[in-house]
Amino acid sequence: EKIFLKLFIPLIEIEPSDAWSDNHKGRLQVVAQQRWHVNPHYQIVRQDGPSHSKIFTVHAVISGKHLGSGRGATKRDAEQQAAADTLQQLQESP
Repeated sequence: EKIFLKLFIPLIEIEPSDAWSDNHKGRLQVVAQQRWHVNPHYQIVRQDGPSHSKIFTVHAVISGKHLGSGRGATKRDAEQQAAADTLQQLQESP
């Protein structure tokens, strides 16, 4: 029993809330699954700049609703920003 507690309990503890601090898309996916049983998706709504230096604008969409926006030099960065914006909007709404 002592060996089990020492080896396995630390592995199954719930992650602290700041574990998602750099993965807003992952956190938003968890929240969307818990609240609405759907996955968010991301729409590229704008691409500005020359091909070698684009800026992407992305909307985070859950159940057909645009909930947040983000901009970034890569699609991934823009999606992370959109997810962060969406999470902030969800925290502020009652």
